[in-house]
Amino acid sequence: MVLVDPNAIPGAIHVFVRTEEMTPADRMAFYSLLQMLERVLGSTTPIRSLTAVSHPGGLDYSFCGSLPGEVVELRDLPESLRPLLWGLLHAIASLGVRYPDIEASTPRIVERSK
Repeated sequence: MVLVDPNAIPGAIHVFVRTEEMTPADRMAFYSLLQMLERVLGSTTPIRSLTAVSHPGGLDYSFCGSLPGEVVELRDLPESLRPLLWGLLHAIASLGVRYPDIEASTPRIVERSK
């Protein structure tokens, strides 16, 4: 799992999450929230299998399914559903950011071999 949080690790924008280091309770909550997000999207959009959530900023989100071109924008979903989705996304991010994989998240300069 990768989160976008420019404040979690200095110099990093993307934060990789170490789900294997979560407490059993946090891991259960984390995966339950992901499952709930997928179920809500599956009942209101063509997406049946969520593969990515993109966050361009603010309250904008894009949900990507497993099929090519299967993308749903949060702003295109019913207004009544948006607070629930924002709440789920916030809870997922809040849990995940507590378990950063600092090494995987830290940007590095890689030199090409000649």
